[in-house]
Amino acid sequence: MKLGKKKFQKYFNLRNILIFTILLVISFFLGDYVKAILCTALFVPLNIFTTRIGKFVPHVTPETVTITAIFMSYEFGWRIGVFFGLAVGGFSYIKNSLINLNYITVVLLSALCAVIVNILKGMVDFFPAFAITIALRNAIALPIYMFVIFPNPPENIMHQSFHTFLNILVYTPVMSALHQLLSNF
Repeated sequence: MKLGKKKFQKYFNLRNILIFTILLVISFFLGDYVKAILCTALFVPLNIFTTRIGKFVPHVTPETVTITAIFMSYEFGWRIGVFFGLAVGGFSYIKNSLINLNYITVVLLSALCAVIVNILKGMVDFFPAFAITIALRNAIALPIYMFVIFPNPPENIMHQSFHTFLNILVYTPVMSALHQLLSNF
C-alpha cells in the first residue's frame, strides 16, 4: 500500500499539476483543434492499417479512407475533409505500395465525398448525410470502375455492393457514435 502511495506522490507534484492545468485551459479554448488532432491521431493509423489489409484481400477491403474523409468534413469543414482524403488517403496507399489508377480513384472519390457531405450537412443530420454520401459515392464509382478502370461487371458490382454494405451497416453506426461523442464536448 505504501508503495502505491509513493508512486502516486512521485507524479503528483506542482509541475505536473501546472502542465495538466495548462492543457485543460488550452482544451477549453481550442476545443475544435484538440478534437481534430485526436481524430487525426485515431484515423491515420486506421487508414494505414486497413489499406494494408486491402493489399492482401484485394476485392473485399475494409477501406476507411472515404469514411474518415467524410467524418472529418462533417465535423471540421470541407477543406479539412478534402485535405484529409487526399493527403492521408494518398499517404496510406503510397506507404503500402498501392499506386495505380484504382487507388488514385479511391482517393479522389474520398475528396469528392468530403465535399458532398458538407453540402448535405446543412440539410440532414449526420447519419443520413453519411449514408447518402456513401450511396452517391458508389453510384458515381460504379460506372467509373465499369468503363475506365477494369471492365468486369460482376466483380465491380460485388465490390461496390460490399463497399456500400460495409460502410452503411458497419461504419456508419461507429462514426455516428463518434460524432455523438465529439458533439458532447
